[in-house]
Amino acid sequence: NKMRLSGISRRHCSTLVINGQSIGRGMKIENISPITGERLGFLSEATIENAEQAVVAAKKGLKTKKDRRHILREAAQYIRTNLETIAREETIDCGKPINETRIDIEYS
Repeated sequence: NKMRLSGISRRHCSTLVINGQSIGRGMKIENISPITGERLGFLSEATIENAEQAVVAAKKGLKTKKDRRHILREAAQYIRTNLETIAREETIDCGKPINETRIDIEYS
């Protein structure tokens, strides 16, 4: 059984992983491109409790400011290095013009 809302299809039975552990099965969301209508992939839908679990796990994994600084610098470098690829994928995913997507990514 499939329900379609705003370019997203929902199907049952997707495994959600937090902190390297499977925390059960939930809704699987099919991600549909608003530009082409093709399936881009699947996402696992999380509850508020799942999000809280992920935040706790992230805080445990980043114990010091130095850890956080290191991760943020690596993430920023990755984004700068891969800006065009990220912008293209985000444009396909959201349907926004690529020039706007580039600006959003550069200044986020």
